[in-house]
Amino acid sequence: MKESRRSFCKKSLAILGGAFLVSDSKAAPPTVALDPKNATAMALGYHESAAKVDKAKWAKIAQPGPAQKCSNCLLYTQGGLKIAGKEGEWGVCTIFPQGLVSANGWCNSWALKPGA
Repeated sequence: MKESRRSFCKKSLAILGGAFLVSDSKAAPPTVALDPKNATAMALGYHESAAKVDKAKWAKIAQPGPAQKCSNCLLYTQGGLKIAGKEGEWGVCTIFPQGLVSANGWCNSWALKPGA
């Protein structure tokens, strides 16, 4: 059966798109800290220190505090990174591709990492 040009183009684009996603997932992590004024960070209440989160503001959504921090969150995928000029440990968060998050940070998307 002969394949139409349109069908061939659709399949080719799907394959190329999949290849891009696979190659992009192995990209180097960012080397800068997430800007707390980033729109997504502000909407999710990200703070570099879980101990300094406004508990009154976020109490209905989560229980911010030292027990809930980026390093024990399911979305924190690559910890142990350092940032020049910043103290502490930093890591990659799947929600914030724009920059690294503090291991002691917090946002309202926190979900306990299994086994943590």
